[in-house]
Amino acid sequence: MASIARKRALQIAAAVAVSGIMSANAGTITKADNADSLNLGTSWVGGVAPGASDIALWDVGPYGNTSYTLGDDIH
Repeated sequence: MASIARKRALQIAAAVAVSGIMSANAGTITKADNADSLNLGTSWVGGVAPGASDIALWDVGPYGNTSYTLGDDIH
């Protein structure tokens, strides 16, 4: 019986560790003050475009009515 409980505890610990690693990759990427295509790193603060697990943030302040282009398919 103790072996089953230990095995279950290890499975739960592994699942928690994996979910922590997966969520650690996500981040908030802020839009730079330019009209570069959204797929380009130059369009974002830090030089890297957001990925599928990231949050893209527009700080409304200085942008006004700027139009943006995707520049490429988003995958």
